[in-house]
Amino acid sequence: MRFKPFKVEAWLDKYEPATAFHLGETSMAPLSTGELKDITHLDWKDVENIKLDYGEIQGSLPLREEVAKLYPNTDPSEVIITNGSIEANFLAIAALSEDLEIFLAEHPGYNQLYELPQAFGRKVKLHRLRKEESFSVDPERLIKEAEEAEGIILNHPHNPTGASLPEEKMSHIIEELTRKGKKILFDQVYLMLSRGEPITPPARKYSTEAIITGGLSKTFGLPGLRIGWIVGPKEFIEKCWKIRDYLAISVSPITQYLAYLALREKESILERNKKILRRNFEIISNWIKEHNDIVDWVPPSEGCVGFPWFKSGVNSEEICRALMVEKGVLLVPGTCFELPEHFRIGFGFDTEILVKGLKKIDEFFKEGSLK
Repeated sequence: MRFKPFKVEAWLDKYEPATAFHLGETSMAPLSTGELKDITHLDWKDVENIKLDYGEIQGSLPLREEVAKLYPNTDPSEVIITNGSIEANFLAIAALSEDLEIFLAEHPGYNQLYELPQAFGRKVKLHRLRKEESFSVDPERLIKEAEEAEGIILNHPHNPTGASLPEEKMSHIIEELTRKGKKILFDQVYLMLSRGEPITPPARKYSTEAIITGGLSKTFGLPGLRIGWIVGPKEFIEKCWKIRDYLAISVSPITQYLAYLALREKESILERNKKILRRNFEIISNWIKEHNDIVDWVPPSEGCVGFPWFKSGVNSEEICRALMVEKGVLLVPGTCFELPEHFRIGFGFDTEILVKGLKKIDEFFKEGSLK
């Protein structure tokens, strides 16, 4: 087993502590404890009564029941609670790698989803999402490229492009691949995060064999709770559970309780987050249009990140580093995704930070720092 540097996280680890304007953020604006208390009507006395033991190792039943409600055809016994969605992905890929040798994963994508199987000694083929095709999945090309693969790893709504996977495409892909005996893992941590009605449906709608990872970090703006989950067939959940015994054993009973309260009030949280998303999307869309001589993008359909590119084809890493040093603005360069002319930018956080950060980039452009 050999792990490569996690390019995206390594970049953020290096620059995040010193940034003034974090425009590389990929979560919705985090709720404060006070906001969560107001939305959920939390009584601190209930927290005081929580015993600080390991709790239910699979995850508290009330929380698993709330998670199961997010997905069709899902029972709480088919859910395991994890320490964030990143642990969910680790466990799911580790469990799949016990039996599978060849994977197909989307690219660009979150590094973990295509690097981790390779760390476990498995072969990974890449399904390229093309900006000329609006980063949209071509079902027939995907199915053809999956012929040799035993496991397929997909991520929609997509990070870093914000691309959706509409119902007709998803249903066709899942039905065909499942019929051929393929195992499908869907990272759907941005599920339901849409400016209007959600476009990408939950994968479990089309097959109870589909495996989904999710969590509270992105859509719900609660990354600090470190609550994620895996949803899948019961025997697969048991495999993930076995592996997790070697890692964290269980998840904090306090954060599980807060997560349970949050999911009970998910509609209120989603309403709050969608207001921020719509407002910020308009701001960043107008900014892209104002600078269309320099940058362009495929407007993200869902989620709170986009993947613009410099029209000159210049390597964005040098620009992102200069922006950080000179203006305190943090973006994620495309080199973290092996596409150097691109950069990842978020727009789900505090509107004031977005506006001020974009103004700092304006200054950078006007000063002629972009070469």
